[in-house]
Parts: sequence; C-alpha cells; structure tokens
Amino acid sequence: MKSQLRHCLLVLATFVFISPPGNSESASATYYYLHVASFRSEKSAAKSVKHLKRNNVNTVIRKEKVANKGDWYRVYVGPYPTRAKAEEVSRKLKDKKAITYASIQKKDALLTPPAEPKTEPAVHKPDKAAAATTSRSAPPPVVVPAPKPAARQAPATTKTAAPAEQKTAAGKAKTEQKKSASIVKRLKGRNARGGQVAIGYKHTYTEIDTVVTSRTQIESTGTTTITDVPLTDAEKERFPTSMHLDTFIFGYGFTDFFEVFGEVGVSYDDSISDAGLAWGGGLRLNLFQTRASGNNPAFYGALQGEYYSGEFEKDFTSAQGNKFRRETEWQEATARAEIGLNHPRFNLYGGGTYFYYREDTDRQQLNNLPPGVSSLTLKDQLEPQNEFGAYGGVSFFFTPKFLINIEGRAIDMTAISGSLEYRF
Repeated sequence: MKSQLRHCLLVLATFVFISPPGNSESASATYYYLHVASFRSEKSAAKSVKHLKRNNVNTVIRKEKVANKGDWYRVYVGPYPTRAKAEEVSRKLKDKKAITYASIQKKDALLTPPAEPKTEPAVHKPDKAAAATTSRSAPPPVVVPAPKPAARQAPATTKTAAPAEQKTAAGKAKTEQKKSASIVKRLKGRNARGGQVAIGYKHTYTEIDTVVTSRTQIESTGTTTITDVPLTDAEKERFPTSMHLDTFIFGYGFTDFFEVFGEVGVSYDDSISDAGLAWGGGLRLNLFQTRASGNNPAFYGALQGEYYSGEFEKDFTSAQGNKFRRETEWQEATARAEIGLNHPRFNLYGGGTYFYYREDTDRQQLNNLPPGVSSLTLKDQLEPQNEFGAYGGVSFFFTPKFLINIEGRAIDMTAISGSLEYRF
C-alpha cells in the first residue's frame, strides 16, 4: 500500500513540473481587436494612433494587402479577451468621438507593427500589478512573435472596408458635392449672387410701331408761327421707330435674390456717327425657385423693372423727295413677369411685359421750302401701338461666371439683343 502511494506521488510531481505555467497561452489562442482605421500612408496611420493613445488604449499599426486595393496601413485597438469587452471599448471610443468606425475582428495573436515605424504605437507597458497577476483569461503581452502566415489572416480582409479605405472615392464625392453646392448657390433665377459684380457688353436692335398722338408745325417767315396739325388715322401710323443700342452693362447682387443693374452707351438708327447718349437701369427680384441638385434643372419665377432713355439724329428723304433731319429723344419703361428653367449650364426663360414708351421727334425740312419760309419744323409726339408684349431668351454659361445671353421680344416691339457678361 505504501509503495502504491509513493508511486502516485511521484507521478503527480512529475506532471506538475513538466506542465506549462498557468499564465501561458498557446500560439493558437484567439483574442478580439477593433479595426478602427486604414490609411494609404504610414505617416497618416501614426497620426491616428497618436490621437487614440490619448484615450489610454493599446494600438498597433499593421501593413496589410487588401484585395484589389493594394497595401494599406491598418490601425487596431486591443487585444480583448471577449467580444463583449471589445464592444464596450468601441462604444466608449465612439462616445468620446475618438473613432467613427470600428470592426471587431477575432485573431490568433496580436499583430505586430510594420518594420521600423516612425512612431511606436504598439508598445504597451503594463503596470507591475498586472504583470504580477497571471491568468489564462488575461490578454498576452503586446510584443509577441511574428503573426501567423498570411493564409491564417486572410479572413480579416473580408471584413467591411473602413471609410478611410474609400478615401479616394470619398474625396471625389466631396468634390462633386462642393460643385453641386456651388451650382445650387448660383441657381437663383438669372440673378447675380449676393455680393457678386457683373460687367459686360450688350447690343440691341429695336423696331417699335408707334402712333403719332400730336403734331405741331413751327414755321418761320420772319416771324414764328406755331400750328397744331390735324392728322388722319393713316398719317398717325406712318412713322415707326427703329434704332440700335450699344451699351456697357454692370450689375450688383445685394442678395442671391435681389439684383440692381445699369447700362450706358449710345443709340442710333442707321449710322453710329449720328449716335446720341443712351442710359438706363433697373432691378430684378427672384420670387421663388424649386429645389435643384447636381445637374437637375429647377424652375423659377421673377419680376423685373427697367427704365431707359436716349437720343439720336437721322437724315432721310421722304417719298415726295423732301430731305429732313430728324432729331429724336426717347424714353421707355418696362415691367416684366418671368418664369424660366434653370440649369447649371443654361437658363431658358420667357414672360410677359407691360410697356411704356414716349418719343419726341423734331423733323426739320432741309429743301423745297414754301416761298417766303426760311425754316419749317414738324414736332411729333409718339406712343407705342401696343402696351403689352412677350419675350423669351436663353443664357448659356461657358463657365460658372462667364455667360452669353440672347433674347427676343414681340408684340409691343420687335427686338433682338445679345450680350456677353462676366460675374466676379
């Protein structure tokens, strides 16, 4: 009996001395890690680790090859003995805004950092109390032998890629978003944006069907005689007005929806040598616009008021062979209501007008004067035949700031204009 007892004690002692320490884990033991970021450059990864270390967590950088994306520097936090612990740390880091993404991955061993890193994020110095405590549930030291072969870690690449791995695509999306925002900001009808200055050049050709409302004859025979001349309906409509306008345009957007503008230049009929000063201006209010995004068009509505005035001269010969010199002073005011389609590359618009026009014309006869008459002048006052009209046009943007505009008008007048404009 004693012999058998001694034999059992000997076997037990042998087992105790040759068994591994209770604190040791085999190389095949697995732990949980948080994959929190991926970067193209090691320097960017190191900056991320520096930020994470402020939250008292273990971090490590690992250079890994991602399928179809090349080499990436991945940042891991851990290890943790259970998934619950990893999830707890993930929540705390997200609450502190330290991370925005975390993928919990189960691995055989803690990954080692790439060779000769610029920083040492993987170094972790446990306190003495933790080092003295040995337990099979405690995580292994951070510094361990090289990781398992790539074949064992391949499953890690199947995890959902971190947002940083989509950095290139995200960058493009952000650029497109900025462009879209800039387009939306510009899409305020045809108005210049708030704080934006517009300059340009404009040419307009106009024909106005006018009616002579009154005519006065001034005759000089040594004394001056002023006589009101009665007119038939046919005579009242014999003097349509045609003229060209060449003006420099300028405008300023007080807000995205309110713009003032002005023009100054010359007006003339046949020849610019007979031109006179022309000037005017107005304001434009954008009432509404539907939502626009990207390259999708939007609809808008606007009101516009404008006033112009000018003068010019013209020499002509009547059907009876009499030569005249015509001096014209004119003024006009237009109220417009407009709707349009607004696209990042063009505006297509149209609307209606209420038109006020007045023209004062002096026609001095230069030959075939009656006997004893030294001068003969006919003073006419004219108004338009139609007060209401319609217009439409298109603006094309070569760039977001440089555009060309072509516009036509009918009923109250026959007109076409073209302008080049730059906004800055």
